Amino acid sequence: MKKNDKKKLEVSAEWHKFIAKVFPKGCKLPPLQRVEMKRAFYAGFGQALVLMHEKVGAMEESEAVEAMDSLNEEVQTFWSRQVQYTLKAEDN
Repeated sequence: MKKNDKKKLEVSAEWHKFIAKVFPKGCKLPPLQRVEMKRAFYAGFGQALVLMHEKVGAMEESEAVEAMDSLNEEVQTFWSRQVQYTLKAEDN
């Protein structure tokens, strides 16, 4: 693949995917909530990049793979608990 053929990665594209996943189509966020969410999203994304560069990037490959698996598991556990909490709240 030529260098110019590679699709450019953009945080803004991930932001739009995130919003589409968390809010139903047609849902209107209050402007201040949208601004605060976007700031939090970019802050989290930026911190993840710092972690990848400073910590994971300095590890041996096998250690880095293990670290990434652990981070992925932590995120999945968090969201699983959030879904369970939401479903429980909706039942009440």
